[in-house]
Amino acid sequence: MSKLLTTTPKQDDFYLPAETNNHLRTWMMWPHMKDNWQKDAFPAQKIFTLIAKIISTYEPVEMIVNEQNYSRAKKMLGNANVNLLKLKYYDSWARDLGALYLVNATGDRRAVSFQFNGWGMQNSLVLKERQFKWDYTIDNQVAIAMAHASGLDYYACPLVLEGGAIHTDGEGTLYTTEECLLNSNRNPSLTRDEVEEYLKQYLNVEKVIWIPRGMYSDETSGHINNLLHIVEPGHLLLNWTDNKIDPQYERSLEALLLLEKTVDAKGRVLKITKLHQPTPLFLTKREASERKDSARLVHRIAGFRMPASYLNFHLVNKALILPIFGDPIWDQNAITVLTKCFPTREVIPVYAREIVLGGGGIHSMTQTEFLF
Repeated sequence: MSKLLTTTPKQDDFYLPAETNNHLRTWMMWPHMKDNWQKDAFPAQKIFTLIAKIISTYEPVEMIVNEQNYSRAKKMLGNANVNLLKLKYYDSWARDLGALYLVNATGDRRAVSFQFNGWGMQNSLVLKERQFKWDYTIDNQVAIAMAHASGLDYYACPLVLEGGAIHTDGEGTLYTTEECLLNSNRNPSLTRDEVEEYLKQYLNVEKVIWIPRGMYSDETSGHINNLLHIVEPGHLLLNWTDNKIDPQYERSLEALLLLEKTVDAKGRVLKITKLHQPTPLFLTKREASERKDSARLVHRIAGFRMPASYLNFHLVNKALILPIFGDPIWDQNAITVLTKCFPTREVIPVYAREIVLGGGGIHSMTQTEFLF
């Protein structure tokens, strides 16, 4: 039986590995919220099924499913290498709700849970004015349930944090954005130094590199996983655009200028590979109308720019699952760049408009459980 630990990972020498490490499995969560997904979430369920089946050819998948959708999920997933775990929950972004899996130098494994408040929506004055009610204690239990299912002892950090807000290189460096983790909608009572100390204690990193802002129009308040990904320690992929009038240009440029004059925890000068973003995607009138009204997502109207990013990919054993968006130039460019950056992995492109309609990407919908 797994138990809650009263120490910290840093005290016990456990750390969050780089995502290129060997995986035991990938975790996912079945989508069902009708205010987040169009057409009663059925198109989202089809793309989640496709992603799960692709991943399951490289490593096992653990799919969290609620009671009401269990039969449908079981039927749609068929004989794929996917195990179903019944659990009550609302949102379906496993990267953000799920446990983070830690290892130590001898291959022992543990988990850590953080607090979840709906990407800051719990503290949104707009939602309070609309008398929006949401029981975040339900989704807050997902990470702990995952730790129990994995049979691992776990730590519980009081910091509000989603997994998509951070990237670590497994060698002491963590990347995040000020826009997200220092946002008043997450941890308003904490200073930057206090937030950084939680990261150092519960993820056992030595240096936090703070990038000012994430991707433009990102509903998560600037998650790092839309802006940046780690190829290997000291080598980063950065979301880029050559269009100087695009609002993203200023954000990517400020990140580039900061990273070019920064060294990581091991003192390495950072190598930056630019990955050009897709041509901006906008919500259509039909797509906006086919999603049920929500006090959470009142901004999702026709013309809303969706946070489509090639950086929101998921690494699995021997492969990389890449979101593409029907962009003939930049889709192919992303495949070419990532094939060069990850030469030992098969790059598998998946048309992902349905995923970004829900506010995330393939990295956002998955969580990695490391083998060592």
